Amino acid sequence: MKIFKVISLITLFGILDNNVLLAQNLTLNANLLETNFNEDSNPTNLNFITGNRLIFNSKFGIAIKDSDGAKSKLLIKISSAYKNYVNEDNVYTYDAAKALYISVVDHNAYFFIKKNSLLSLWKTDGTDAGTKLIKEFPNSNFMTSDFVITSFTKFNSKLYFNIYHQFGSPSRSELWISDETAAGTEIVNTLNNNSTLSAGNYTPTANHLYFTNYNSNAYWEKKIWKSDGTAAGTIPVFTGVQDDFSIASDMVKLNGQIYFIKTKNNNSYLSYYDYSSNTVTDVMSLPGLSATNSNLFLQNNSLVFVNNDTLWKSDGTLAGTHAVTSSSFPDYGNIEINNMTVFKNKIYFGCYLGSFSEYAKLVYDGDFLTKFSDSFPELETAAMVKKSDAYSGESNYLIFLKYTNSNKEYFAFDGYSSKHIQNLNFDYNSGFEINVVDTPDNNLLINAKTKKYGQEIFKFDFGNGSSNIYENANSTGGSYLYSPQELNNKLFYFGSDEYGLGPMLSDGSVAGTKKINENMTVQVNSGSSYVKDIPSVKINDKIYFPCMINGSGLELCVSDGTAAGTLQVKDINPNGNGLSYDTPYFFKLGLNKFLFKANDGAGEKLWVSDGTSAGTSIVSSYVSSNEKYARLNNTTFFTSYDHNLNKSVLMSTDGTQGNTNVFHDFGAKRNMVSVLGNTDNKFFCLVYNQIDYWTSNYEVWISDGTVNGTFMLKAFSNPHYSNPGFNTHVAMHNNKLYFYACAENQTNLTLHSPYVSDGTINGTHKISTEEFPNGSYSSSPYSSSFITSCSDKVYFMQVPSNYGYSSIWAYSNNQFNNIYMHPTPNVSLFMQDSAQCINDNLFFLNKQYTENKIWITNGTSGIKEADIQVNGAIANNVIINTLAKVNNKIFLNAPFRDSDNFNSYGNELYVMDVSQITLGTNEVVGNTKNSERSVMVFPNPAESVVNLVATKDDYIKNVELYNMSGNLILNKKQINNSKTTLDVNTMGAGVYLLKIQTEKGNFVKKIIKK
Repeated sequence: MKIFKVISLITLFGILDNNVLLAQNLTLNANLLETNFNEDSNPTNLNFITGNRLIFNSKFGIAIKDSDGAKSKLLIKISSAYKNYVNEDNVYTYDAAKALYISVVDHNAYFFIKKNSLLSLWKTDGTDAGTKLIKEFPNSNFMTSDFVITSFTKFNSKLYFNIYHQFGSPSRSELWISDETAAGTEIVNTLNNNSTLSAGNYTPTANHLYFTNYNSNAYWEKKIWKSDGTAAGTIPVFTGVQDDFSIASDMVKLNGQIYFIKTKNNNSYLSYYDYSSNTVTDVMSLPGLSATNSNLFLQNNSLVFVNNDTLWKSDGTLAGTHAVTSSSFPDYGNIEINNMTVFKNKIYFGCYLGSFSEYAKLVYDGDFLTKFSDSFPELETAAMVKKSDAYSGESNYLIFLKYTNSNKEYFAFDGYSSKHIQNLNFDYNSGFEINVVDTPDNNLLINAKTKKYGQEIFKFDFGNGSSNIYENANSTGGSYLYSPQELNNKLFYFGSDEYGLGPMLSDGSVAGTKKINENMTVQVNSGSSYVKDIPSVKINDKIYFPCMINGSGLELCVSDGTAAGTLQVKDINPNGNGLSYDTPYFFKLGLNKFLFKANDGAGEKLWVSDGTSAGTSIVSSYVSSNEKYARLNNTTFFTSYDHNLNKSVLMSTDGTQGNTNVFHDFGAKRNMVSVLGNTDNKFFCLVYNQIDYWTSNYEVWISDGTVNGTFMLKAFSNPHYSNPGFNTHVAMHNNKLYFYACAENQTNLTLHSPYVSDGTINGTHKISTEEFPNGSYSSSPYSSSFITSCSDKVYFMQVPSNYGYSSIWAYSNNQFNNIYMHPTPNVSLFMQDSAQCINDNLFFLNKQYTENKIWITNGTSGIKEADIQVNGAIANNVIINTLAKVNNKIFLNAPFRDSDNFNSYGNELYVMDVSQITLGTNEVVGNTKNSERSVMVFPNPAESVVNLVATKDDYIKNVELYNMSGNLILNKKQINNSKTTLDVNTMGAGVYLLKIQTEKGNFVKKIIKK
């Protein structure tokens, strides 16, 4: 039986193109710990499609939000038809996916977009199935600003809308009717050479829609039109001799008639149109000049309008038509017709009160005029801006605006009380204006701005007057993960929020991730992208670093992780910056002190500090020139430049001026390069020896802190500055130094080998005969190759800078073994300072093409690539910048892209618990050159279902599932989709092999059925 199983497995593996055993992808869940929510989404055109579904325009395109707790989704990510039309993958632009106009009718949103100079009309209910293209309009090869949708309505299942081409040749206004099909979307009228005049005043009756439109010959004359829903039946009501007047106001239906104010021969009339008899009857000739006010309101079954600067009221008859008078305001007049509205059956308007010699707002309830400020004095100087967009029926709120010290202040008024809309900024971007939308729970949505969120959608609770974020559709400002380190079992790092870059602390939870002191900021050396750009030192559970307090100069600061304990230690230079961000070089001194470089205004000096202002003082004029140092007992050794000797030397100090001296100058032609690392009683350093003009060596020295105990261990040939003989990315492990250096191959001195040193001459030697390619190792600290250790293994992360294949080697028990070789040259780049050791597993970042992903190894069972899920959803475009660890948690900084949006969070902090990871559970066999491990398989182990999701524009073709005896258990063919699901509920517990065929190749993954 055992022989049969072995043969079966060999047969199964023989199906594949490549028999190299690698590791299967692990699926890790990363939870977002967002701290910088800023950046604008510029939301406009807010409308509710249904009670829990909002549609709006954003800077990224049309977005749909399904409920208060749900994140909005771009429509291009919801609708395949919309995505295919906009063509996201090729010529997608944000402008192409944004709507020029949105109108919601009967729980559907109708919108217009412009793509490749073509205007199109769409319909959506917010779902994939409910989104469709209605019409792409011909002959519309203009700029986006050419199109203005000036009116939109729906009557008897037909859409009516007006498209104004303001820069057309000629400019024109087009009236269209649509039955929501391309063929049934027809133009019915065109007005040439006009301004933004268009159809409007839509007034429905049982069989026809009546509206006003302009005369094609005299476009300043507004006429009555009607439509039965067909192009042929959309016509002017009157022609010939009957067409002798123009409509000057809105149209209002009252008692079965359509009322309006008309002008004829410079006279104004209150008139009505009887659509049953097709006649116009004048109710009254209005006194005074021809009417210029288009307002005609319906209030309590009465008509209210302005004539001759006075308010008038009419029941539709001559006898019932009269001016509105008031004993309280007998001489009111000069009505501000542009500051006039009807709201909840009352009419609000501004006017001049002659008796009081003042301008004021009056309210007309249909019987009496009252002064608005008598009840609402806070709104007397405020201007009526607009009514809120109603969710259904009439608007719930009237919005007022007033200026206080040049600041905009908005108020919401419900007809009975007003509330100041506080804690929001309305300083909109150019071309952006306020949107106010009623919510189903009788509150308000407002597009506004805050320092924390930027320009987003906020919900205003009218009951308590509070404003809270409703939808933060764009938070791409991002944060950082600079200089991460453990502090009291939490992660201390430098990151960003709305107040800038500063010290942060995280316990791995959303609530526990925040800025420690909002008044404290730091900066990054602008010339570097190195992860340790903000230098610091940790002494006795406190971290010291350079910072600014409330915009002051750079000085020495400290943090213990609390707001009270995060403060400035000493103002070293009151007239400028005491510290710099590029090279302060913090060094530990003994157990309770540290050294650093600072400038008190009289030049850079070496300083010592015990963490107090009084205990911070100058030590020496010799300053550090390298960030690496060694510490033996209470003495610290570091590199400095001696201007008398004109060379770099090794310094020693105990923190006092008298005992800070040149420890060793290494001879006439030698320069101290750097301290490499130290053991309990020794330290290694690197020296450069310029033997003559053509010849130089790199030398590894050892020191026990005495002159006699300081000597050279080994010299390495230095063939050329572009191919140095020593790589400074070294590692200390178990009191030994591991490094790359010249292999001393006399036929090719640019080749390097791995070395180890125990601090003795005999103990400094190669650990392998392997020689690595030309140009692999730069002495630059940004070289891609490095050495690290984890558990009992030392890892040599060898990445050629020119040709060759990226590889990883592990050294343990005197064995130097290759555990990974990338199949394609010049593809993989292992990122230095990313390596983290947790539970004997090494986590590190590997850059392939445009993605930086987490790889994992235990040094024996190959490599596993981690597939990241963000808050349970698959992460797209994984570009992880930094890794850090605290206990069994990995913190990372990445701009994970939300699958429903574009760059939703920017670079932010994420956390993963990796305590349960065990390598060797899942292996993969396959052609990794073609497949690139492009399928995520999760969950694994699984109980009932296994999900397969292809990434990197791949798709799954066929799937076969085998047991460990090689028997075919399940076979799914012709899937041809990026996703599929396997039902494993009835399978017995155990290990299975999953053969996956994709467009990019074939491979097998091991899965476990629980």
